[in-house]
Amino acid sequence: MDSGIWLQPIVDGYQKHFGGPISRIVDAGSRDGDDAQWLLKKLPVQKDVQVICVEARKNAAEAIQQKYPNFLVFATAVSDFVGNAKFVEMTEDEFSGSSSLMMERQNAYATESVIIDVPVTRLDIILPSGTIDILKIDVEGQSVPVISGMGERMQDVLVAHIETETPERKAWGEPSNNIEVMEVMQDLGFSLANVSYQWGWSLQDQIWINTRHERYKD
Repeated sequence: MDSGIWLQPIVDGYQKHFGGPISRIVDAGSRDGDDAQWLLKKLPVQKDVQVICVEARKNAAEAIQQKYPNFLVFATAVSDFVGNAKFVEMTEDEFSGSSSLMMERQNAYATESVIIDVPVTRLDIILPSGTIDILKIDVEGQSVPVISGMGERMQDVLVAHIETETPERKAWGEPSNNIEVMEVMQDLGFSLANVSYQWGWSLQDQIWINTRHERYKD
């Protein structure tokens, strides 16, 4: 079974509204780099295509770099500020993708997590200039601050995939953000192209198309 098939709407949205070889993929909250690699295989790419992975867990970031040496990997959390912060790191592989800057996360995983200190930065500080064909944000409850931390660079994004949390997260003692993400993205001129629930009803994956970009085609 194709483990990345749930990412197909990203590919479909790009090919329908933009097309042509991509030059850059940005994966914030990359975990293991495999999603970025899947997209790289499914999309037409320029010869000098750049893949940028951002992962707060230092060991995981180092593993991505070792597995995919051609990727540019940043070992940092991302938000709307620069500094340092407490971070809930999962200690069991099964839950590694649930690590988060959101302190409420430890309420649900008290015995499977530890609190560590991590560096934090904004994406608009570390990303090179130019088009971002695909922006994937999977940051466990922190999508709105990460989008804010993109600043004016959001206008360079063609297709955005954003994992959001629905009101069902209240069962874990966590806030929801799916509606807020929709409001923010619509204000930025993006159009919602797809919604899915690959990881259950409490997590909503949203695909957004930048209808204000000069390359956009209806």
